[in-house]
Amino acid sequence: MISKKDLLIKTKISYGQLYRWKREGLIPEEWFVKTSVSTGQETFFDEDLIIPRINKILDLKDEYSIDEIKKLLNPKPSQIVFSKDKLNELNCLDARIVKRLVDKNTDLSIDEVVILYALSKARDE
Repeated sequence: MISKKDLLIKTKISYGQLYRWKREGLIPEEWFVKTSVSTGQETFFDEDLIIPRINKILDLKDEYSIDEIKKLLNPKPSQIVFSKDKLNELNCLDARIVKRLVDKNTDLSIDEVVILYALSKARDE
């Protein structure tokens, strides 16, 4: 966990920027973990989640609008696609089924991946 103060120092962003990104939906509300301390209340973050997210936002902010960044960071399930290479990285699919049913240049929707998963599980039984 990293404190808000340390996060701002480490990423060189301002308090206002952090909370603007929160309001805009670029950083999820649930990542802001408020904890009681001797001086009152302090906010902490999971460092493994927040640092890469902030770095990604900083990389994208000069090329994309806030709405475009939001879509890139938080895609709707219907917008997620899987390449054949990505499917092979998923250890829950039967490689023989993927090889037989998926064209090398075809991207699959999440619904199609779920069908492949069901076929893989049925083959296991």
